[in-house]
Amino acid sequence: MRSKLQTQRIMNESLSHCSGGSVSAEKIHHQKHHTLKNNKTLDIRVSLRVDPSNPDHHIWNNNGTWWCHYTEHLPDYTKRRVRVSLRTGNVEAARRLRDDLLATLTNSNIN
Repeated sequence: MRSKLQTQRIMNESLSHCSGGSVSAEKIHHQKHHTLKNNKTLDIRVSLRVDPSNPDHHIWNNNGTWWCHYTEHLPDYTKRRVRVSLRTGNVEAARRLRDDLLATLTNSNIN
């Protein structure tokens, strides 16, 4: 079982990256801001499609390690697919980490 500190570290690593759903899925859009080296702010929209009937939405198992993925939409109309290792082999722990990560993405602005 991961500690809160480990969970926060995984989420922080995900949020520092610069880089599927169904017809009935709930779609969440969230604006986040990323400060570039030249102090310009880049608005990034995180788009999530959550299918409540799929408990493993946004996660997959790659050789025994669970990963989470989501898409960021950039102001220049391009998108960036973000992949984050959840560093666990346990699906229940991966789901909790995924939920924490997605909640952090949709509830905070990054500066």
